[in-house]
Amino acid sequence: MIAHNTWLILVCKDGQRVFDINIAPVEFIGLTEKVREYNGQKKFSVLPGSFKLRRLGGGTEDLSKFVNNYEELRRAASKS
Repeated sequence: MIAHNTWLILVCKDGQRVFDINIAPVEFIGLTEKVREYNGQKKFSVLPGSFKLRRLGGGTEDLSKFVNNYEELRRAASKS
């Protein structure tokens, strides 16, 4: 079970560049329903050279809108 305030933060390296993908709880819950499972755990596989997540049953989910998504984090932090 995922708590309503659980964020998913992925840190990805592509060559010398580092990217962070910040996914807010509402979007995170929706994504977990779409991703693969392995041994009962969710498997997040970000494709190299892009910001796409492999989906359960094939296809991908575009994560580019979550790259450097600090605005949602700032809002959440200001409510604490």
